[in-house]
Amino acid sequence: MKFKSINDAVQGLRHTRQYLGGLFVLFSSLALFASFMLSIETLYEARHPGEKLICDINAVLSCSTVAASNQAEIIGKIIPFFGGLTIPNAFFGMIFETVFVTIGVLLISNARLPKWFMTASQIGNFMALIFAYWLFYQSSFVIGALCPWCMLLMFSTTFQFFTQLHFNILDEKLAIGPKVQKWATHFVSAGFEAMLVILIVLILVAIVILKYNQRLFI
Repeated sequence: MKFKSINDAVQGLRHTRQYLGGLFVLFSSLALFASFMLSIETLYEARHPGEKLICDINAVLSCSTVAASNQAEIIGKIIPFFGGLTIPNAFFGMIFETVFVTIGVLLISNARLPKWFMTASQIGNFMALIFAYWLFYQSSFVIGALCPWCMLLMFSTTFQFFTQLHFNILDEKLAIGPKVQKWATHFVSAGFEAMLVILIVLILVAIVILKYNQRLFI
């Protein structure tokens, strides 16, 4: 039985449509902002090569180092594109995050989106999350530098994904069987999904600290 909030059987503010929709808009907006700032930095670097960017803090926290890598422009530098044209990843981030912000606004306004759409957007959100983690791995262990805006985008995407997952499970908007749905509802209603998010964030922070330690502040 679906709820005015999301599921009448699951009580509490953190399970309401307005609360989850609001969080989804917040995290999507942060990811959109990070993508926007990355786009600005990319364009500035193209017009002023060699100049320091506002997110170049030190040797470790350096947007320009990451932006100069092939990983910053998957389309064109890693995946061949028409005429050798390259497209910065941040441009795609702006497009997709705008869609997610719109979805969040629709959720807050009690719009009833079809299951196929919410399932498809959840899959898209998952792909964005995997891509963000792949870029984090590339930055940390291949490029050897971290982009502050990229880090904000990664953490925002993490919370964005799990917030939408929370909503979709309670509103029964995922194409899953009844047994899986029952287990998933218990999983989020008990707060295990929140614990998983905290664990993931702690692991990511630990990786950064163990990898770079005091160099983060020099």
